[in-house]
Amino acid sequence: YGARLSFTETDNLFNYFDIIDEDEILNPNFSNQFDYKENTQALYFSGQKSFLEKWEAKLGLRYELTQTEGFSLTVNQTNKNDYSKLFPTAYLAYTANDNYSFSLNYGRRIARPNFGYLNPFRFVINPYSYSEGNPFLQPAFTDNIEFEYAFKDNLITNIYYSYTDDDFEQVTKINT
Repeated sequence: YGARLSFTETDNLFNYFDIIDEDEILNPNFSNQFDYKENTQALYFSGQKSFLEKWEAKLGLRYELTQTEGFSLTVNQTNKNDYSKLFPTAYLAYTANDNYSFSLNYGRRIARPNFGYLNPFRFVINPYSYSEGNPFLQPAFTDNIEFEYAFKDNLITNIYYSYTDDDFEQVTKINT
């Protein structure tokens, strides 16, 4: 059992300068300042038990409470997001003998978007492309269940199923 506190603060400043007659002149249209804060509080516990000589079980549960705030000074936009989630884990193993073992496990995971994906500022990469974040992105949650067969701990076969909810990724759009 235990608890975990995480406090992250990222201050990003990207200044773009035009060079005119060998002088560097700040270009505010291409410069950007983005501040991002993420605070996470978590409580967790886990336990395991062997029984009937050949069986072992493990159970765990983590509760997370997260608060985020992104502020783009450049576009004068603040976005906040608060969420809480449970993350269960379960594991059941059967060891028939020294040659064969089977296990079944389940787990839930989280993938949080990084601050670059959340920054609403439009970064111009070249005259034909730019990158822009989405401050309304939510974290992705993946549920995974897996069955494993092991022969002499050398040959391991897995069958698994994963389901991800609210997945995110960078998307390229082409405008001819």
